[in-house]
Amino acid sequence: MRTSPLLLAVAVLAGFPGRAPGRVAAEPPLPAAASPAASPEPASAPILRVLPTGGLRAETAALLLSGQEGGLPLAVLALPISGGSGGQTRVPVVIEVDGPALLAGHEEGPLRVELCLYALGTGGGVLAALLDTVEIGPAGLARLERSGLKFQGELLLPPGETSLRILVRNPATRAVGLKRVSLSIPTFHEGTPAVLPPLFAEPGGAWLVARAAQETAGAAPALPGAAGRPAARPVLAPEGDAAFQVLAYRLAADARLSLELKKRGGERTTVLPVRLGERAGAVVAGAPNFELLPAAVTLRGIDSGEYEARLAIPGPAGQIFSPSLPIVFSPGSAGRTWAALAVPAGAEEAETAAERSRQRGSRPKRSRFAAGPLRAAYKEALRPLGAGDEAAARAAVTAFETAHLVAGPEILAPEDLVEVQARVVGELSRRNPETIVALLLLYDRLYHEALARRAYVLANHDGELLFGLAEVYVRQSRSPGAKALAAGFLVDIARDQTGNSMTTFTRRALSRALQYDDGNEAALLTFAVETGRRGDARGAIDFLERLLRRHPESVEARLRLGISRARLGDATRARQRLGEVIAADPPAEDRWMLSLAYQELARLQLGGPGGGPGLALRTVEEGLKRLPGDEQLLLEQASLLDRDGEHGRAREILDGIEPRADGVSNPRHRYNQPADAALDRAWKTLQARASEHLPAFAAAAARPGGSQP
Repeated sequence: MRTSPLLLAVAVLAGFPGRAPGRVAAEPPLPAAASPAASPEPASAPILRVLPTGGLRAETAALLLSGQEGGLPLAVLALPISGGSGGQTRVPVVIEVDGPALLAGHEEGPLRVELCLYALGTGGGVLAALLDTVEIGPAGLARLERSGLKFQGELLLPPGETSLRILVRNPATRAVGLKRVSLSIPTFHEGTPAVLPPLFAEPGGAWLVARAAQETAGAAPALPGAAGRPAARPVLAPEGDAAFQVLAYRLAADARLSLELKKRGGERTTVLPVRLGERAGAVVAGAPNFELLPAAVTLRGIDSGEYEARLAIPGPAGQIFSPSLPIVFSPGSAGRTWAALAVPAGAEEAETAAERSRQRGSRPKRSRFAAGPLRAAYKEALRPLGAGDEAAARAAVTAFETAHLVAGPEILAPEDLVEVQARVVGELSRRNPETIVALLLLYDRLYHEALARRAYVLANHDGELLFGLAEVYVRQSRSPGAKALAAGFLVDIARDQTGNSMTTFTRRALSRALQYDDGNEAALLTFAVETGRRGDARGAIDFLERLLRRHPESVEARLRLGISRARLGDATRARQRLGEVIAADPPAEDRWMLSLAYQELARLQLGGPGGGPGLALRTVEEGLKRLPGDEQLLLEQASLLDRDGEHGRAREILDGIEPRADGVSNPRHRYNQPADAALDRAWKTLQARASEHLPAFAAAAARPGGSQP
């Protein structure tokens, strides 16, 4: 069992047996930044092939039309370019998909990825569609895991407002990613200039690249050279020069461009002047009056985080803006893709390198530092927590850790900073072990805040501290609920980050939580969902049966157990569990479970002994009485009627379906998502329980020798 650096440090300082503090894994080394003109992929043996998808499943069509978003992490860039036939516009579309998330649950053989792209007009009609399957052989899987898949296709669209609906699906694991992009197709009038989002290049080989099947027959790409593979969500350093390309229509010779940056969630907009390069010979073939121009901008004073960027040019009636482009600013990360950058704290590569270094006996020399002033500074940072001002304490601790881990005159090795903080934790816990709960709550929030702003060095440090604090609390507290409370904080590590597939650190935290509290509902459900998404139905069943033994009231566990049993061909027990869900009558927020139970039960009845289309249809119609207007049940009803020859009724039902555009999750898509609802419920309960311990921290901190200076 791995022991955290904080526990080891506290153990040494407080008299517990243990080794010297272990090193906290830092961020893995970053590759060099990409040049503006990234080279094309090197010629090699084929590692993938792209095939037209033979058709569209009813559930896939419903997901596309629903307008919801989420699931597999995606980035999308669409670039309207004049030059299409019949008054239509060529629109190259770049789709980037997180590789590790696609690979989650993949076992052997080729990986097949379905990509579906629909363009809907203002009236809801389908203007164009692209349906392809990318088959990736074993030689391409390693490259896919390093970053992800970049897919480029093209649509022909008329001028006007369009809603692009993108779906990426791994049919083997049923993992799905959904994205919706609002797009305005210009008419490209003679006298009106236009500009598209900035085109940032990435290193050759950064992504596993695939082109749509319709283009593999030799159709010329709409974008020439390096611009043919622009970044849909570029990663830039927040200081220095950034080079990119500008795709502009009828740009005046003396036009002055600017780049506007607005931080997500912020109000202030930063406007930076753009320097254009030589314009000679920059005309885009097949796109009259378009130019592809080299450009650069000097970045200064940009905070780390995610921004919306757009180009601005002068027009006849004021400024004309390009569509916005998401840009991630992260120090030292230029040249990485957003998918590679999104590796959570505690990356396995850094841990492995550190472990090898220790085994070779070549631990880096630790510089001497003055621990006393650092402990005093840490106590000062914790002072607001004793006064009940947690927000101020979070800000102060973040500033303290940033100054000594990331950017400051005295950067320490992570284990040295752990030793400083452990001394203070030890002082407090000796007075009253319940004071640790306030620190657990503090570091839980610090960890999630650091992850949200992609401060991975701090997230790694705070996550390990959270892990260690939980261990210290379990060892020192005499409270009967100590183990369950500590388990709750470890389970909360999984909140808001399981969508990209479970990380090693998250898995370690959840496993330790179950050692403390083997019936923790959120941990068992999170493991069950993740195991099921990887295609391991038997493993999911083991977790779900453990969950039901401790929480027999769990409707979701019954639903997932029924579906997992069905996947293994155990129709009898699957029907039993699904029937229990239907009989349970879940509350409004869980009605998606009821819909899915009816769907799955009808499918079992359709092909099982003693069943048939009639029984399945009656089950679906019973579900529609309880859930009138449910899209998925209506689609099932139409399919069953069509199968039975009642084509007219089936068509009437399909024509009457109103696509949901309010963000309400499709039940089957909701089923494939992480156990966020359970984690959120657990977090709310945890906060309420932890708040009862805050007075203990204030009392201990106020005593002589406590954390107050």
